[in-house]
Amino acid sequence: MYVQSMSPRRGQKQDLSSVVAVSGDAAGLESELLRDVLHLLRNQSHASTGKSEAKQVAGVLEDLEFVSQLTPERLLAGLGTLPADPTAELQLHGLGPNLRQQVDVLLSTDDWTVLHRPVVTARGLAETTLLDLFPLRITYVARDAAPEIVAATAACSPIDRPSNALQFLQQVDDATRRAWEAGFAEVLPGKAVRLDDSPRITLTVRVGGRFPELSLEPVERVRQLAVFPAIEESGPGCQQVAAVCLSLVLSPGRLVLLDEPAAHLNPTEAWRLGSWISRSARIRNNQLIIANNNPSFLSGLMATDGAVTILDVSMNRPNEPIKTVTAVEAQRMTESVLMSSESITSCLFSRRAVIVGTTEEKAIYERVAQQQFGRYDVTFMHSQSPQNLPGVMRELVAARIPVCAIAELELLGSPDRFVELVEAASTNGIESTWLGTCDRFTRMCDGPGMKAAASVSIRQMESELLKISTGECHIAESGETLHDDAVNGDSISYAQQKRKQVRESGLDAVDDDFRPWVEQLMDELRAVGVFLVGQGCLESWIQFEAPFSKADWFFNALQEIDRGECPVHLETFVGAVLDYLDVVEIDA
Repeated sequence: MYVQSMSPRRGQKQDLSSVVAVSGDAAGLESELLRDVLHLLRNQSHASTGKSEAKQVAGVLEDLEFVSQLTPERLLAGLGTLPADPTAELQLHGLGPNLRQQVDVLLSTDDWTVLHRPVVTARGLAETTLLDLFPLRITYVARDAAPEIVAATAACSPIDRPSNALQFLQQVDDATRRAWEAGFAEVLPGKAVRLDDSPRITLTVRVGGRFPELSLEPVERVRQLAVFPAIEESGPGCQQVAAVCLSLVLSPGRLVLLDEPAAHLNPTEAWRLGSWISRSARIRNNQLIIANNNPSFLSGLMATDGAVTILDVSMNRPNEPIKTVTAVEAQRMTESVLMSSESITSCLFSRRAVIVGTTEEKAIYERVAQQQFGRYDVTFMHSQSPQNLPGVMRELVAARIPVCAIAELELLGSPDRFVELVEAASTNGIESTWLGTCDRFTRMCDGPGMKAAASVSIRQMESELLKISTGECHIAESGETLHDDAVNGDSISYAQQKRKQVRESGLDAVDDDFRPWVEQLMDELRAVGVFLVGQGCLESWIQFEAPFSKADWFFNALQEIDRGECPVHLETFVGAVLDYLDVVEIDA
């Protein structure tokens, strides 16, 4: 890893890991951040930079801080070794960031002393020749650079230095070639790629289903490969995968900047590419910074290596253009048994999440948000079960993603679950009045039968103690036992019936004198991101004249919403949820 942190022009310094994914809704700001890294890490006066690029300045970033102990050995890994004589200058050469030009670097030993500074930054190296080294330490694959990287080119003499990626590939060992071919085949199963250097004077990338065992006879070898089309005749997705895989296998130990590497790929191919890139970078000791707007690619990237830092760049936050989900937070989410990779990437891309208990709730609330409010920037996800709401909420809050939970009103009758959910949503603690309301709600559901049962038990105990004191100790009569059993049975029946009423009718089932307390608690919970449904069960939101099974109700309810016939109370509830997330996003 080479870059430890970056300082944006607005906002706080952001720490990085070995894999960094830059995503968001910034319409090109992700790519601009990559270009800023490139500008800051190479000397703008370098001859290979070009006049047009020399005038460009970093627009998103202010500076880059390098990892501690940026030693000569670390800088030169994969490029060469220090000379035996410490007073001698060091001559290095290789391909530049775009893998399409030669770069020569001459480093003076006097400049190595800057590595002993407590903090080494890009701007701190600007006046030294050390910054000239970074064209050899960077690979930059621009968004539309793939056709150029894999385009046919003239062959290179073994005694000459390569000036592009295919000439470099011509001179590397067989293991590197096989790694490139294997990466391509993994991302695009059923296709194979091969470097055709058989004519000796040209280099062409060939694409086919399966290549035969090549002949040792030169003329026959040319004929065997000539039947396969050149990669220029393939689609842009094929060229993209070949260029990205080639760039990584030719860049061991480099900082690799990839701009939309999953462009032109379908979701499955994008996932495979993300998975391969993550594993390949670890093997070759790369640091990756990737501009990406493809959820499937990010899912594959995180599935293989959970230690991915997510940088969210958004035009909606002009005062803080970069927001971070650290590698630790991202890895914690990927290791959660309650969250799928699809739900994780959806949350990371939308940066707003609503958690519900069931798939039916997710579909209804999501459809209302989309049809009534035109909101496709919010991820609705279910937690597999209402009991799992606190666990999922805790993971998203830890990742600093604006999130809220929708729970049924009967949650107030389960104090332990209530406390767990509120503590997961907020760090401010639980108000004593909230617990008092929960306790009273529980007693309301238990009903008078429970209290009667308790009083009978006390009277029976007093009677038994009196008999013991007078020596008339005996087991209680059967009639008393039957009476106790009947009372307990009535109490259980009452509690079950009352809780059923709460589930079906919501606030309408709450006692009139107690309802204002519950409504006040519901309002206060919204401030911490917990929305209790006062309407009752899901079916009570949309009611039909004819009774339906749950599956039929669900189908007809979605149709009602699609036709724009959403009940006012349901629309108002979802609107309040969306308003809360927007406010939390602004505050963040």
